[in-house]
Amino acid sequence: MNVGPPFIMQTHDFDSLPRGFLAGSAVTIGNFDGVHLGHRRIIGRTLERGRLLDLPVGVLTFDPHPREVVLRGQVVPAIMSFTERARLIEKLGVDYLFKIHFTPEFAAQRAETFVEALTARLNPRVVVIGHDFRFGQGREGSGELLAGLGVRLGFAAETVPVVEVGGKPVSSTRIRGLIQAGEMGRARRLLGAPFSLTGEIVPGHGRGRGLGFATANLKVESRLMPPDGVYVARARFEGQDRPAVVNIGFNPTFGDSTRSIEAHVLDFDGDLYTHTLTLDLYERLRGEIKFNNPEELKAQIGRDIAAARRILAEANVEAE
Repeated sequence: MNVGPPFIMQTHDFDSLPRGFLAGSAVTIGNFDGVHLGHRRIIGRTLERGRLLDLPVGVLTFDPHPREVVLRGQVVPAIMSFTERARLIEKLGVDYLFKIHFTPEFAAQRAETFVEALTARLNPRVVVIGHDFRFGQGREGSGELLAGLGVRLGFAAETVPVVEVGGKPVSSTRIRGLIQAGEMGRARRLLGAPFSLTGEIVPGHGRGRGLGFATANLKVESRLMPPDGVYVARARFEGQDRPAVVNIGFNPTFGDSTRSIEAHVLDFDGDLYTHTLTLDLYERLRGEIKFNNPEELKAQIGRDIAAARRILAEANVEAE
């Protein structure tokens, strides 16, 4: 059965759930940062098991990233915000998303205690995890331990094998490294979609319009960022999807002191202020360059636009 309104996923704090919140379920547990190909395989398998047993399907995920709590002081830049993660998980057809606040107290919890709480609240008949998922104090919980607890608590446990691309495991860590290196095409193949940045449009300096290439300045929350440079992108806003060229950096030609994200949306002459904009980054064209004058910059932007159109056209052919 599909619980709740069709195609609308419900989101809940796991800690606030009462006993018996669900009478039965198929669930999976993980960080799911990026919702990459490996994550999609795990969630897809959970959906298969749940639909076969006529059960609602739930995803349990953590915030913040467990490593930030276990390894105190380490910052793990998120591939996407929790809201973006939730939106992608919903698109996969999941009925429930359960947010677990990962705290030092939660990290110190024994694996068995966590699974008992999971069972009391969600009554799972099936629990699916990835091959490398560990849980509980000192990462004591494994697929083998979960299977043993399932025998006692009344659920079947399944571990999904690793997904590989190019002979290497697909992982959020690997994808973060590719994005930080500006390898957007390779990151896209592992994510199953382009890496994106979403935020509100804020006022800029107005230089782009003066050069004949009006730009939208994007304000995004703290997260993983690719290196400074010029990127080929698609811009999504208000139901529209248009090609774009994006500059991330300090605009060395003008000597700016703060990093900005500026998008020139091709074939569009409207006003984007107050809108929310999503930029899907396809390729990094080049690093930032300090030009001798605005005219040199203007000429280079023209070349960047031509390259962007070509790359996006090729990407569309590949997608078909």
